[in-house]
Amino acid sequence: MKNLILTITILISGSLVFAQEAQTQNQVTETKQTGMVFGQRKWSVDPTSIVALIFGNKYKPDQGQSRDRNGQTIDVVFGYNFGQFEAGPIIRHSHFDYETSTETSASYGFFGDYNFIENKPGVEIVPFLRASFAHQLDKDTRNTNGLEEETQYDVYSLSAGAKWFPAGDFFAINGYLEYYQNNAIYTEKSSPEFKYTISGPRLKANFAIYF
Repeated sequence: MKNLILTITILISGSLVFAQEAQTQNQVTETKQTGMVFGQRKWSVDPTSIVALIFGNKYKPDQGQSRDRNGQTIDVVFGYNFGQFEAGPIIRHSHFDYETSTETSASYGFFGDYNFIENKPGVEIVPFLRASFAHQLDKDTRNTNGLEEETQYDVYSLSAGAKWFPAGDFFAINGYLEYYQNNAIYTEKSSPEFKYTISGPRLKANFAIYF
């Protein structure tokens, strides 16, 4: 009788251990399939963000001489996902050298998203609201006479849209309607300051990689 009880106890214990291992394996498999191994959607980056070196380009206007153009561009947009909220910096910089002039552009800002549904693994569509701000400075310097032209922009925007995860938890397509206002100031030494504003709605779409 004792041997029978011992045998049953061993079988039950073995079954429980096997079931636990199977459940753990299923969770690991599910985790890999949903992309949770990449950080449970904690960080996002715009894959169109680039660091590019441009050499040997030709700038050819409709009128005037063609010029060589060499340059570097940096475009970085990434964020941290708190679930209900997402936020991060916007960093853009470009520098182009021509034979007779130099163009530099730098933009720094931030964005913040409010997700109506918590952005977590397994959720396929996440409606959101977004607010963003960026300050941009463009400068054009003529190498022949030292003349400088400068334009400063303050860009504000409000957006509403949705994040769609069609292929797991690591890749999202964002579509949204944005209303933006761009306040600009143009300055040049030999002319008075010139201010203007560009505003209006626009439809936008981009991609995001989560990890």
